Amino acid sequence: MNATADCQTTTVDPHRPRYAVYAMPAGAFADAGAAWLGWDARAGRQVAQPHLPGLPRPLSQLALRAGRYGFHATIKAPMALAGDCGYDDLRDQLRDLCGKLRPVEVTLELRDDLNFLAFRPAGGTGDLQDLAATVVRDLDPLRAELTEREITRRNPGALTPRQQELLVQFGYPYALEEFNLHVTLTEQLADDERRVVRGIAEDFFAAKVPAPWRIDELCILAEDAQGRFHLRDCCPLEG
Repeated sequence: MNATADCQTTTVDPHRPRYAVYAMPAGAFADAGAAWLGWDARAGRQVAQPHLPGLPRPLSQLALRAGRYGFHATIKAPMALAGDCGYDDLRDQLRDLCGKLRPVEVTLELRDDLNFLAFRPAGGTGDLQDLAATVVRDLDPLRAELTEREITRRNPGALTPRQQELLVQFGYPYALEEFNLHVTLTEQLADDERRVVRGIAEDFFAAKVPAPWRIDELCILAEDAQGRFHLRDCCPLEG
């Protein structure tokens, strides 16, 4: 994102299921995120969103599209599998890969500098960049090529030349050196909304954000017919 790309509207093709590899928070942080977004991807169920006085719009509007992905950070963006590959191939390859990769720790801060609210790293992310790049490269042979419709949905005219190259090469414009971990909370916000929503979110997530967030597993999620993502498997990082 500009990481709003993860939250674009998608028409689900039941004959072309998509899978994603995410880093997913756990514990109180995950519970708070599921409540904020209204969707618990780990449990595969809707969650009642709290009424938070002072919000310029209800959470159901502020997190409308972000909610269907669940509370997560993208490592390998949603993708359909190549015709000769099945889910078991994806799971087994990720499991083998995670057996060689080490956990990473990230200090998070809440930011709105790209016009949407997200938790982002507060400091250096070299180990995280390396982990994400390895996953993207190693799993890409399993990925089906993007359709013209999927490419158009990414609005390639708004991307840099390098991001356009990455979109073609890996199906996602924010990979490798363009990767920037983010745990998204909202849609694009108007200037007069950002400060208000950020303040309310800071209060809502207070004392729930791990310091640091230890990413010790990677999770595969599958998209359902309504476009919501559900947890399928988690693979521990054991390198």
